[in-house]
Amino acid sequence: MEKSKFYLLIILGLLLSNGMLVGYVVLNREHRPAPPPPHGRMHRGPRDLIIKRLGFDGDQVARYDELIKWHRHEIDDADRKVIELKNTLYLGLTRSGDTTQANSIMSEIAGLRKHIEEVHYKHFLDIRGLCKPDQLPEFDELTRDMASLFAPGGGPKPPRP
Repeated sequence: MEKSKFYLLIILGLLLSNGMLVGYVVLNREHRPAPPPPHGRMHRGPRDLIIKRLGFDGDQVARYDELIKWHRHEIDDADRKVIELKNTLYLGLTRSGDTTQANSIMSEIAGLRKHIEEVHYKHFLDIRGLCKPDQLPEFDELTRDMASLFAPGGGPKPPRP
């Protein structure tokens, strides 16, 4: 009989601890940060920040969303091509040591990287073009913060020693 009481106490203790754990998870759900958006989707954070900082009206927001679609399409397309070229480059390691083809592929990758930066630059020129004259000073201020706005991990990294 003593063993059954002991087992009953252990079962009740486990049920109680599980109930407390479930309660903690459910009650603290709203305090968790939202997961990052999947790759290739519109990044709501920078979009919303730019809209707020520049004080875009409804028409400007609609035109800005069109710019974002074009920008994402161009960047996603270039990123896909870079990945394909990298796969080709590294698959070439299994073949002969021909560096001519590797150098050619690396040049193509460099050209795509340049294209990506040109697309980013044009995107921000287009955003500037959406601004009304009274919004231009805030746009100029925004450009000073550009590196930290879009850096992975939330901002520029300090220099390494």
